[in-house]
Amino acid sequence: MNALAFDTHEYVKRLKAVGFTETQAEVQTTMMIDLLTTQMVTRDYFDQSLKDLRNEMYLQFKDLRNEIDLRFKEIDVRFKDLRNEMDLRFKETDARFSQIDARFNELELRLTIKLGAMMVLAIGVVATLVKTL
Repeated sequence: MNALAFDTHEYVKRLKAVGFTETQAEVQTTMMIDLLTTQMVTRDYFDQSLKDLRNEMYLQFKDLRNEIDLRFKEIDVRFKDLRNEMDLRFKETDARFSQIDARFNELELRLTIKLGAMMVLAIGVVATLVKTL
């Protein structure tokens, strides 16, 4: 710890030179010493306080970073769950579309058969009419 150099004798001499009495100068010097020793901080004290503050801030930021990391992990899990649910729903939708496609193919085949039968019938009717006329 660095001590503050304060020449009390020189301070009293200066005060007396500007008109202070011996008693006034001694009281002023005593008050100045009290002020300097109780209210002023040393460089070492300041540096240690700053170091302590930095350490405390580091720990608080570390805790905050850990909490943020935890929350992001929770969000990642939620997104993964949502993604899995969406994938499942898309698979279900794809299966439904496959079923619809199969039904359309079946209907198309049935319509083709019915149209073919109607054409055969129409050709038969036309042929019969041609023969009879």
